[in-house]
Amino acid sequence: MFIDMLLTNPERRQLQLIEAIRSQRRVEFTELSKLLKWPYVSTQQVYRRLVTNYQAITGKKISKKALVDQCDWIDRVLTQTLVRNSVAYRCLLAAIREQPKPLLPVGNTTILTRLTPFVKWLADHNLTYNMRTNELQGDERLIRIFGWQLCELGNEDLKLTADEDDYLQALAKSVPAKVKQSHAVTRFLQVTAIRLSKYKYLTQESQPSPKSKRNELMRFTSLPAKSQNIKFNLAEVYWLQYMVTYSPYFVDTHTTKLVRPKERAYCRT
Repeated sequence: MFIDMLLTNPERRQLQLIEAIRSQRRVEFTELSKLLKWPYVSTQQVYRRLVTNYQAITGKKISKKALVDQCDWIDRVLTQTLVRNSVAYRCLLAAIREQPKPLLPVGNTTILTRLTPFVKWLADHNLTYNMRTNELQGDERLIRIFGWQLCELGNEDLKLTADEDDYLQALAKSVPAKVKQSHAVTRFLQVTAIRLSKYKYLTQESQPSPKSKRNELMRFTSLPAKSQNIKFNLAEVYWLQYMVTYSPYFVDTHTTKLVRPKERAYCRT
């Protein structure tokens, strides 16, 4: 599972403990140890780490009863927090933004170890990742989808530069009126804006079109002036409309599988 690759074993254990508590509907260490096949002391240690993280996230302490009652919420928020702060997540998100690996409180050897599983995973999904240079290459559509998936998993709204925000505002005008401006759609627009600001287009060639078509497009969208070579490129607008209208990823945000276009029809609910 993709999330398992992002997290360390101690972090995964916290999520396993939450799942066990949800099934037992109480915090009783003997039962939980037996269910998880962990030593009794280890179960207590993981529990203490769990409540410490809860306090760090919420600023509040939590009782055993309250933890049981809030299992679903804690599971979701803790997962997002652990993912968002993981070494691999920070590096991969930087790769989407075409930035070098960020400064992290761990050594370079640890960083490379955490990133190693993603080289094969991404290769299996037709993307090439160089974990030393932190560069991601492949079909621009897949890179954008992958960047969007990362943001959804970490429940993270990206902070954009002024340059990137220009693209975001322009792209928002290209979203069909019937599409709900959800967090998921907004994050996809953010990733798209970031990629366009780096001159990463679906096609490097502008598509010639009659003046009437160009005028029609310009009434519908307006990309920043510096991007003259894609202003009339219908591929960018069509792909954006396709994703926010038909993509199964906006139906089930927990799915991390990259689905080929011909399979999309079978994934919608």
